[in-house]
Amino acid sequence: MYKITSFITNSSLEKIRMLKNTSCSIWVDEPRLPKKKDSINFSMGLNLRVENENEEYIIKSVPEIKEDGEETPRLVAFFQDNNICTAREWGNVINHKVIKTISIIKDHMIWENEDNLWDRKIDVGIKMISKDNFTFIIMSTFSGVGLFKIWYADYLFDVKKKGEEILEHWGIGFRNVEEFIKLERLEKELL
Repeated sequence: MYKITSFITNSSLEKIRMLKNTSCSIWVDEPRLPKKKDSINFSMGLNLRVENENEEYIIKSVPEIKEDGEETPRLVAFFQDNNICTAREWGNVINHKVIKTISIIKDHMIWENEDNLWDRKIDVGIKMISKDNFTFIIMSTFSGVGLFKIWYADYLFDVKKKGEEILEHWGIGFRNVEEFIKLERLEKELL
């Protein structure tokens, strides 16, 4: 049996928590023109640069090889690195929004085949809502380079939580939802 976990470290959680009730601006590197679906902007990127009144952070998804031999993303936040900041093209997605709530998005998947059982728990994303209800969601993917999926809009919206949507997000389309013993996505607000 493989018990795979990938949680945000306490150090990274503290940095993310410090954004609450502050005015933040967020940039994404490798900016692509956002696509719109139902007035929600969608983009992708490798790093986020987050700036508030006190600090500047980089948030990224770092792939780690786990005991089953597969890569699993880990979200990390650290103080800004001038090498990252100056060597990239950045696109602004949030400009001076006061963050009201921050939640960690968590996926839990359990499945088995003839050979083994997997129990995978991953802190997959971060959801921020501003005081004027601007919603910003980032979610890591299975990507050797640490790619994020990014959604944002001027109103409240939620992450997709149905089984098929979770499988589609992780690129596990070859499996049926019925094959999973457990397949859930939760949001846990940082207090």
